[in-house]
Amino acid sequence: MNSDMDRPGARHGCRFVATLASTLLALTCASTTPGPARAANVEEDVESRVAVSATEVPVVITLAAQVSPRSHRNRPAELIRSLRATAADSQQSVRAKLDGPSRSFWLVNALSTSVDARELAALRNDPAVASIELDPKITVAGTAVGSAQESWGVGATGAPDVWSRYGLTG
Repeated sequence: MNSDMDRPGARHGCRFVATLASTLLALTCASTTPGPARAANVEEDVESRVAVSATEVPVVITLAAQVSPRSHRNRPAELIRSLRATAADSQQSVRAKLDGPSRSFWLVNALSTSVDARELAALRNDPAVASIELDPKITVAGTAVGSAQESWGVGATGAPDVWSRYGLTG
C-alpha cells in the first residue's frame, strides 16, 4: 500500500499548504479592512507658526498621489501627460479645503498656499495629503525676490556690456 502519507515529508507538505492558505487569507482580509485614517506629515515649524500666528502661514502641500517615472520609461510625452493629469485630479479635493489662492505644481504634485489653524486641521487628516512643510521666503545673494537687484545673474554674465557694445536690448 503506497499512499502519500507513506512518503517522508508528505504530512509536512499538507501543513505547509494549510499554513500558506491561512496566511494569504489573513493578508487579504487585512488589506481590505479599512484602518484608521493616516495623518499627513506636518512639519513641526508649521505647527508652531500656525499656533502662534494670527495670520496665515505660507506652506507647500505635497500630495500622496505621485507618478513614478519608471512606469513611463522612454515615453516622455506620456509621462508629462500623466503628471499633469494626476495633479489635476488629486489637487481639486485639497483646494476645496483652502480659502485663499494656491499655486499648482504638477511636476511634484504639490500646492503652494497659506493656511490658518482651521485649514491645517482639515488638511492634516486628508488622505490625499502626504506632507505639509513651511514655504519660507527665499533670498538670493542677500537680495529679496522681487527687488530691483533681482537680475544679478544677468549682470554677472556680462550681458549688459554685450548689449551696449552691439546695440542689443534683450
